[in-house]
Amino acid sequence: MLKFIRNYADKIDHVQIFPLIGLFIFIGFFILMVIYVKKMSREDINELSHLPLDIAGENKSGSNDQSAIRNSQSAINV
Repeated sequence: MLKFIRNYADKIDHVQIFPLIGLFIFIGFFILMVIYVKKMSREDINELSHLPLDIAGENKSGSNDQSAIRNSQSAINV
């Protein structure tokens, strides 16, 4: 199978550039995501950290309310 693909790929001019383009797209996306995460506010990070425990909007404030976490965990066990 690889020989079949290689046979056609060898006929394309400048085929060596395609892996580099993919690498640059990956690196660019990774850098943009790191910049986005670094610029996020602490409140947004705290809210996102509670998403798996947030059932039916019980913990919308983003505070570290242990009773809301316990209530959501007990709702999961029911």
